[in-house]
Amino acid sequence: MSDDLQEKTKQLLNDLNYFLVHIVIYFIVNISLVLFAFGNLSGRWWVFFVILSCSLALLYHCIKVYGVDLLKSKNKKLNLLWSFFFKLTIG
Repeated sequence: MSDDLQEKTKQLLNDLNYFLVHIVIYFIVNISLVLFAFGNLSGRWWVFFVILSCSLALLYHCIKVYGVDLLKSKNKKLNLLWSFFFKLTIG
């Protein structure tokens, strides 16, 4: 198995793991902010700006990790991951 394929796959798996951690932190922070602001919304309008900025950061991270390309139908990262797993199973 080529070292280049293995390194790219490790990097892809690390990126996916960091993205999953980002999702968990996103939900924990935003749920706690909503619960904090639930009592009195008049003085806590800033919470919604924080939630919006966290949502935009999560969207940017998603696009960066998954490499969303609207012009191409093939996902190169997913193909790389599957080719690595097939090479592991075949030998």
